[in-house]
Amino acid sequence: MSRRHLQFLLSGPATERVEDVRRTWDPVMAARAPAHVTLIYPEEFTDEQLLVARTREAASRTAPFSVVTHAMACEAEGDGGVWFLVEDESGSWASLRCALLQPPFRLLLEAVPHITLVHPRTSKQGRAALSALGNTQLGDRFELNEIVFTDTSESGMRVLERFPLRGSLTRVVGAIVRRDEQVLLCLRTRERTSYPGVWDIPGGHVDSAESLTDALIRELNEELGIEAVITSSTPWTIRRIGTTELSVFVVDEWRGELRNAAPDEHDEVRWISVHEFEGLPFAHVSFPTLLTLALGAGPTTPARTR
Repeated sequence: MSRRHLQFLLSGPATERVEDVRRTWDPVMAARAPAHVTLIYPEEFTDEQLLVARTREAASRTAPFSVVTHAMACEAEGDGGVWFLVEDESGSWASLRCALLQPPFRLLLEAVPHITLVHPRTSKQGRAALSALGNTQLGDRFELNEIVFTDTSESGMRVLERFPLRGSLTRVVGAIVRRDEQVLLCLRTRERTSYPGVWDIPGGHVDSAESLTDALIRELNEELGIEAVITSSTPWTIRRIGTTELSVFVVDEWRGELRNAAPDEHDEVRWISVHEFEGLPFAHVSFPTLLTLALGAGPTTPARTR
């Protein structure tokens, strides 16, 4: 029986180390399919032509991105499989899944990006592998620049179609505006062409001749009617989301009366505390974590994390 997936095949110097582990502890699976990070599982889609069409379009607007191994994990103490978890540091893996698994497909919420080392269908050495790999140093980076649609069976894996990531990066800047233990969020209008009807941080695109801070001061004036005081030139974080590079600054000081100065863009602006985040639709899956960290950080100098 064959199974069809959307996957990222690994490449680069770190790949051979992963393949050595797979050949040692699961030689059957290693011979059947190369090391990979699965994007979409067979159980998640029902219409192959629709999935392929969506993938082709999504790949055309998504820029290449990287993932990093950051922890080992297992199921049933290794008997249910052993894998490297990878950090989706750009958010691109999650963004692609959300774009591809719109109805009528279904999103398996428990899916996380990982590299399988031992699969329970093809190896009984999971516990031994877990014991032997306990001191493995992680932190390997893999550049992902192509989605492949694959068909895998006992005889091996066939690549049915390739989808190079062809997007280029657009610079966007945003602000975590803090007051006491709250952050200011903007509810995007339902008429917006991108991310309609979700909560977002204020900000917008950076013009070609602008610095990040100049762009942010301009955007906050246009959207909130304030003159922001930017105390650091270093963003809180930079994340690549599809074809967008988002730079986020923490803003604790401004001049003027804050209001919804762009009602054509936002239906509402609201001060929101951490305990109100749950259940809110956000423009990106990373925002609740990022906002929570910002509220707990205090008035410190922002640090870049990639």
